[in-house]
Amino acid sequence: MGALGKIRVTEQDYLAAERIAPTKSEFVDGEVYGMSGGSEQHSLIATNCTGLLHAAFTDRPCRVYNSDMKVRTELEGTQHYPDLSALCGQPDFFDDKRDVLLNPTLLLEVLSASTEAYDRGRKFALYRGIPSLQEYILIDQGQILIDVYRRQSNNTWALQSYSNIDDTITLTSIDCELPIRAIYDKVELESD
Repeated sequence: MGALGKIRVTEQDYLAAERIAPTKSEFVDGEVYGMSGGSEQHSLIATNCTGLLHAAFTDRPCRVYNSDMKVRTELEGTQHYPDLSALCGQPDFFDDKRDVLLNPTLLLEVLSASTEAYDRGRKFALYRGIPSLQEYILIDQGQILIDVYRRQSNNTWALQSYSNIDDTITLTSIDCELPIRAIYDKVELESD
């Protein structure tokens, strides 16, 4: 994630420009960061997860959003495009444009070499400031490795890692299960 210059902008100026921009960028600490495209593995994993949740949410008051939905954190008014966001219940949006979600229950990021440190570090710290967020999922695109962070009742986060293709992840916050085999369907892993 590279800064597009060192010019500081307001959140309102960022949103006005972002809504008409031909490419995506994220807003952190008053700076705008351009986003690069992802790999085939990244795209397949994100699409597989979106499809699995979409199917699980049929006839339920739950929603899954792909990476076109921005998520705002209260800390510093940052805005990111997670690979997937989900919630059960009514969505709460930043304004009437309905393109900035305020109350995700679950966020998912597919890791890449260029974003992994940020996704695990600073971005997760910002996401933890979202009161509605209950689970944060990080999926490695080169090997079977999925980390699920869950908010505990004392507001700490517990980590559960998965590395077996035959395991199933139980997502308590949205009452769903994701088979790891289905998450990695058609993905060519480094060990393949």
